[in-house]
Amino acid sequence: MPASTTGFRSLAPERVTFDGWRGLPDNCAAAAGGGPGSPGICGRLAGKDWTYIPTTRRVVALTFDAGANADAVPSILATLRREGVPATFFLTGNFVRDFPAAARSIAAAGVRIGDHTITHPYLTQLSDTAVQHEITGGAQQIISVTGQNPAPLFRFPYGDADARTIAIVAVSTPFGPTFSGGEGGAISE
Repeated sequence: MPASTTGFRSLAPERVTFDGWRGLPDNCAAAAGGGPGSPGICGRLAGKDWTYIPTTRRVVALTFDAGANADAVPSILATLRREGVPATFFLTGNFVRDFPAAARSIAAAGVRIGDHTITHPYLTQLSDTAVQHEITGGAQQIISVTGQNPAPLFRFPYGDADARTIAIVAVSTPFGPTFSGGEGGAISE
């Protein structure tokens, strides 16, 4: 596989989310249909569920899924801030609805935010319309509470994805072409 200057690979055979768009051409945001401040992914990386992106660099990405409760958010954010460690939080719409102060504190901390659906369902068991509703509804709730657009970052609940759901993520507003992933750790920039 050709090496690149950005990317990740999985610590486990689970799907993980790519968040290394830095250095991609400026027209990628327009290609993804994302708004200001939401860079898109274009070219050969777009609209696919990646489990490995080749890199020659040793890189680590720290990701958190926020869905069930907000108990650990203050401690996690304090540790990230104290240690100067970047991270990405994948928020569900229900988390944002139930814990708006925690969601706002995550956004205020300056960490990246991604969409993790509204209700954290098994997307492969839903209709196309229901899948699109979960994706766009989660993004809308995140934007309304935090002011941050989660595009292009999306993570499939339970890592439950197939070609149909990956295609729906790739064309669902506001994401356009995006990277998707399931729960699990990753090595990333």
